Amino acid sequence: MYFICFNLVIFTEEQQPLIYTPLEFLDSQTAERLAESARKLAVGNVAGTKYLWVENLILRKGTSPITHSKTHFSFYYGQRRVRLADARVHTFRIKDEISIPHADPMIGYYRYSADEERKEKLRAPRPPRGLDNDPVQQKYGARYRKLTPEDWRQDPYLVCILLSLAQLQQRKAYGPRGIFLVRLLVTNMDDRDDAYVYKADVPYQLLESLHCPTRSIEDFDFPQVNYVKVPFKPYSTFSERVQVHLAGAEYSPRLDPIGSTLMGPSSPRGKKRKRDEE
Repeated sequence: MYFICFNLVIFTEEQQPLIYTPLEFLDSQTAERLAESARKLAVGNVAGTKYLWVENLILRKGTSPITHSKTHFSFYYGQRRVRLADARVHTFRIKDEISIPHADPMIGYYRYSADEERKEKLRAPRPPRGLDNDPVQQKYGARYRKLTPEDWRQDPYLVCILLSLAQLQQRKAYGPRGIFLVRLLVTNMDDRDDAYVYKADVPYQLLESLHCPTRSIEDFDFPQVNYVKVPFKPYSTFSERVQVHLAGAEYSPRLDPIGSTLMGPSSPRGKKRKRDEE
């Protein structure tokens, strides 16, 4: 078996080289509704409603280039479906009627809950009445600390979601054979300031290697995974700003350059590891 190693690189919106203009005229009522959706996504206390605000923000009642992808979300390895814990990932794609070949990403939204899932899975079972379960709990606690990243934004679990989005795009033939573009919007209940968009361009050879684990991995490089920090404020423009990162510049009517420089990854591309390495 081989292991996949990705580098996560973060950019802020201030480091982006372009300013994107609005995609359509918004009347005051629509603009107020979008701003309120952004505010509730940022500071709302009900986890189960986060997706509703995301849907409002990126679909905009059909005026956005993005639409639902009504397909089953799963991760596959060795031709078998692997459960991704409690990953309630909502999927979207570019509308068929405006699709641009080789430019369309598969889009997902995930409210980060991987750490909650780990805690639940690694909770020591209750001991029989009258017995002490502390040694078992210590063992579970040590395993939890080992599996939990110091920075949740660097959680490898997010890479699994990105690969699942690429597999979904491949199964539904939404992308070209060469490269599958995937974008993942992630929010965290503990972060009321920023949302994050993860981006990866996944080669089809990697997906074939997941399908057939004995396949050679010498004919491709593992993709770089970047993530962009997108501030919620100002709420009035969050919908437009996050859509650009999710759908891509191809779906903006015009671009106005500013005096900054296009930034590439600040660390090397993902590297291969040998199958016999641990």
